[in-house]
Amino acid sequence: MSRFRKGSFLLPVALGMLLAGCTAPPLADDPAARLGAAPYPVLVPVEPLLAEAARRRITPETTAEIRDRSEAARSRAERVRSRAPAAGDLAARAERLRRRAAALRNSDPVSDSERDKLAQALARRAAR
Repeated sequence: MSRFRKGSFLLPVALGMLLAGCTAPPLADDPAARLGAAPYPVLVPVEPLLAEAARRRITPETTAEIRDRSEAARSRAERVRSRAPAAGDLAARAERLRRRAAALRNSDPVSDSERDKLAQALARRAAR
């Protein structure tokens, strides 16, 4: 008689299939796959890059230029601040706005002819 029982090989096969089903499916837009398919980058000599970096060092001339630009920016900011309305001016503007709002509230925004046109349009729409 055989040492293995009938059907005992099914257990390892079933476990193998179960474990294979637990892996994640491959992604359609897998970034690693795109990187693997990408061409090798072009190598450039490093000396020109280092020379450019050395050329852009901060010097006394660049320091003076930066100082001049910051002074111009401060001056521009001061001019903008000086044009801001004073507190008393803001109160006067608020009062003018309140008077205008009251006048608009008391006025009829729609003339009689416009009101008639709107009523006719509404009646036509209701008749449909």
